[in-house]
Order: sequence, then structure tokens, then C-alpha cells
Amino acid sequence: MTHQSPLERTPRELSPETRERLKGAVLRHWNGGAQGDAELKSALQQAAEEARKAQMRAEDLIVAFKALWDELPLPHDGGASGDEARLRARAISMSIRAYYSD
Repeated sequence: MTHQSPLERTPRELSPETRERLKGAVLRHWNGGAQGDAELKSALQQAAEEARKAQMRAEDLIVAFKALWDELPLPHDGGASGDEARLRARAISMSIRAYYSD
């Protein structure tokens, strides 16, 4: 049996369906504000459930989410008084809560 160090783990990714749902939810939230909050929360919950089932660590989920976020057509330059950074931080916090919820 081969033992693999935690540092050697191959990062796991979310399914294409979950990634697309998350992308859409983030974009709709960005464009619609609080109206998209429930959809974003639901998509993050789905991602967290999938991550737990795939035995991804919470850190793996965060890394996957950040990579997905960087693919989004959002103003990644901190424009609009840091709105993008605040939404990203909030979504990451929501992801962590969803991952550790029952």
C-alpha cells in the first residue's frame, strides 16, 4: 500500500455541473445584489455537499472556489470600492459554513 503525504495530495475539483451552477449564481448575485443571495447560498451548499462526499478538505473547496472565481468576468481590479473583494470574501465564508454544517 502506498502512503501519500497530505502535501502530495492531488487537488480534487468540483464537477462541471456544480462549477457552472456556482458561476451562474455568482454572476446573478453580482448583477442582482441581494436578490441572488438565496441562489448563491444554495449553489455554495451544493458545492460543499459535493466536496464532503468526494472527501475534499475544506481547503480544497476554497482553492477550487477561488480558481472558479478567477475565471468569472468580474472587475478583478478591486473597482467599485472593493465590492468584488467583499463578495468573494463573503462567498468563501459562506462556503466554509456550508462545508461544516450538518
